[in-house]
Amino acid sequence: MEPQRGLARFERWSRPAATGPVWVLAGAALTTLALSAAAAWNPAAAATACLALVGLSLALQPGLAPARIVLILVGALLTGYAFFGRGFAYLGVPPVFVGEIVLFAVCLLSIRTGSARRRLHPSALILVAFLAWCAAGTLPGIFQYGLDALRDAALWGYAAFALAVAVALWRVGDVRPVLRWYCALLTPLLVWFFLLGLARASQPNLQFPEGPAGVPLVIVKSGDVAVHLAGVAAFLALGLHRSRLASPAHTLRREWQLWLLWVGCFLFYGSQNRGGLLGLTVSLLFLAVVLRRGRWAKAVVLGLLLVTAFAAMNLEIDFGYERKATPRQIVENLQSVVGSDNPRLEGTRRWRLEWWRKIVGYTVHGPFFWSGKGFGPNLADEDGFQVTRDRSLRSPHNGHLTILARTGVPGFVLWTAFLLAHGWGLVRLARRARLAGDARTSHVLLWLFTYWLAATINGASDVYLEGPQGGIWFWCLVGAGQSLMALPRCSGPGTAPLVPSSA
Repeated sequence: MEPQRGLARFERWSRPAATGPVWVLAGAALTTLALSAAAAWNPAAAATACLALVGLSLALQPGLAPARIVLILVGALLTGYAFFGRGFAYLGVPPVFVGEIVLFAVCLLSIRTGSARRRLHPSALILVAFLAWCAAGTLPGIFQYGLDALRDAALWGYAAFALAVAVALWRVGDVRPVLRWYCALLTPLLVWFFLLGLARASQPNLQFPEGPAGVPLVIVKSGDVAVHLAGVAAFLALGLHRSRLASPAHTLRREWQLWLLWVGCFLFYGSQNRGGLLGLTVSLLFLAVVLRRGRWAKAVVLGLLLVTAFAAMNLEIDFGYERKATPRQIVENLQSVVGSDNPRLEGTRRWRLEWWRKIVGYTVHGPFFWSGKGFGPNLADEDGFQVTRDRSLRSPHNGHLTILARTGVPGFVLWTAFLLAHGWGLVRLARRARLAGDARTSHVLLWLFTYWLAATINGASDVYLEGPQGGIWFWCLVGAGQSLMALPRCSGPGTAPLVPSSA
């Protein structure tokens, strides 16, 4: 397909949507979040109001309205997780929290949107097989372990968000609301991370007030922040934040401000978590190789100036943890991935490797080859690596090996095949879109891949995919990617391809 035709198809896909019901939908999203918080004080009234809200949403006009509500609800949920982390995840009434409430609502709304006639990408079919295998392994655990089995099943159950996001984007046929939402999120998110880092530096033992569930309102992990920094950097480097309406001077000034905040956040959080730092580094190195352009000049200049200042004044920032925020600590974190002379870093690395070797031993070379240990057992207790007094540790700080331990080798093979197929599909389609002259679609695909890759790598060294603040973000990125990779089976309203079919 000619470049001009490809660009025309993309413009038709990304045409602006009607803005009439924006305030109604925004009010519905805020009301849902308020209900999840109010559920801690009056569960019956909150549940009734929530069901009434869902019924009202289902009774709205047919067409695109339910799909747009899904995007707004999911966007509000992801924003809360990004800003407040695990503290936001505890809003609700155990065992039903804000993530489960929104999941229930978006699943009903996704059914209401109807089907979109699409030819699924092969990676989606692999994902379906993986989810079926996990469901078969979860059912016996429910009868034996009850809620613990359902809690562990969130590792794959949050994939429902991927389905909801994909269906919503198929029906809306417009990716620009997602880009506008993330563009509006850039400055507040970076400012929040930076101020949070400064607050921890000035008060190393800073404790935020507790929420209704007795958990601090803000629990933001450094690894989670590193994943978001990868997404922000990719968004900026690909130019997805630029607006044709803004003047060049305003755009340049805003870019310098955002990169300055980004570099400051990188110093704060990159020194605290090696898994997140590795994911951030690998994903951005990939993007730098693909772009082959000097779009990183601002970040490099600001980074060198900041590192020079720290080295010249011998500065150290103490967060109250064992690791201090210094350029040297960032280098040590990267070195500790393969080995380190630092006894503290090497000790945690050795503990994880021993646990991971044991998992490989009783699955690949042991009696749990086919089924794994299932969903429900506490892996830390079962494997003899529990280090917390309340026995809250359940997973081996590696979401991929958690899948191996719980689903066996067949489940792990399906999971690995899905990751490879999904990642390759995004990169391949980005290249084809670029060759067809559809640069905008190519950049969106590369942004989603970079974000997803950072989350995948971080999940290999942290309890990230198992929790809602990381797992829901991961699966929503998967859903957005699948929506772009799926091609329509016929033409018509709402079924225009997101990229040229012959790109």
